[in-house]
Amino acid sequence: MRIRQNTCSFVWVLIVLFACAALASAAPTALERAKERGTIVACADPYNLPFSSPDPSMPGFDVEIAKEIAEGMGLQIAYHWADTGTRGGLSRAVRLSINDNKCAFFMGVPDEQDMIDEYIEKKLEITQPYLGMGYILVGKAGGPSPQSLADAKDAKIGVIMFTVGDMFLSRDGFRTDPYRINEENLAALQQGEVDFSLILSSKAGWWLHQNPESGLEIIEGFTPDSRMKYGLVIVVRRTEQDLKAAINEQIEKLVASGRIAEIVAKYGIPFLSPSN
Repeated sequence: MRIRQNTCSFVWVLIVLFACAALASAAPTALERAKERGTIVACADPYNLPFSSPDPSMPGFDVEIAKEIAEGMGLQIAYHWADTGTRGGLSRAVRLSINDNKCAFFMGVPDEQDMIDEYIEKKLEITQPYLGMGYILVGKAGGPSPQSLADAKDAKIGVIMFTVGDMFLSRDGFRTDPYRINEENLAALQQGEVDFSLILSSKAGWWLHQNPESGLEIIEGFTPDSRMKYGLVIVVRRTEQDLKAAINEQIEKLVASGRIAEIVAKYGIPFLSPSN
């Protein structure tokens, strides 16, 4: 009798487990829920221009790109704002937003290896990149236009100390002047203390956009060193493979059509290829 009771109990446990598994597999995905509502929610930083802002008159290019992705999927877009500038930075913002089911995807994160490892640890995945970010040269308007760092080997280049640009230029034997912030670097360029400034493309473009009378410009045609470049990607939960595929499809269309290049140009940001 005891054996029969134990067997029955075991059978009931199996039935319950199979039932739970069936319910879990039948649960709608984030994309399916979004299609039911007609709206999908994206996470973005509210204080991160030129990337993102809740101000409709100056939303930032990530907000505009997210809207285009949603529209390409036949959906409206809503936003959950996740501040990456607080203690814990991007890691904390991701944990308290997409990991907490506050949004379906998180915009504008780097595909650098240390961050990818963290996404994996948080059971997240990344899409293909939609925009390249890299260290580019800024020079005086109408001045020399080196197309690569090798072409500027004899120049004096301003860099921000302790950055990737500072590290590689110093390692490769370039003449550099280190500065604490971009504004100091660009002021030195204006005053002729350096020949060029090496600055991350988003920061250079946004500063020049805000200071059109500076007399400075991004060197047209300059190709960033592949060691000083990364891609911007979108984070989704690992379980949301249908959403990841749908976003990748929209990214491919927006890149191929030139639409992303058009969007970032509104903020002064040069379009760099998403891949090296």
